[in-house]
Amino acid sequence: MKKNLSNSLFYNEEAAVSVRNLETNAEQGLSSSEAAGRLNEIGPNRLEGGKEKSIMAMIFEQLKDFLVIILIVAAIISMVASGHLLDGMIILAIVVINTILGVRSEEQSE
Repeated sequence: MKKNLSNSLFYNEEAAVSVRNLETNAEQGLSSSEAAGRLNEIGPNRLEGGKEKSIMAMIFEQLKDFLVIILIVAAIISMVASGHLLDGMIILAIVVINTILGVRSEEQSE
């Protein structure tokens, strides 16, 4: 395989064009020796792993959402300005539950 195909956009091409550019056969595929040679030359067909986020980074991502910030501000105003401590604590509890569920969901998706 002589060409550098790492930047090719195969999903934008017709199948026949991709087969020709990859110098392969659509019915038979690659021979074992050709597959081994390409594996040595190009490497395995794997996606690069992304940097794993820490728990604190995931929590911060959840808390920086605009609506969550509005809820936190509303809870503080409710507790401080109007003296409704219970209302403010309920709003903060909802924010905490939302954050926990968001972080758990993000962890499971990785």
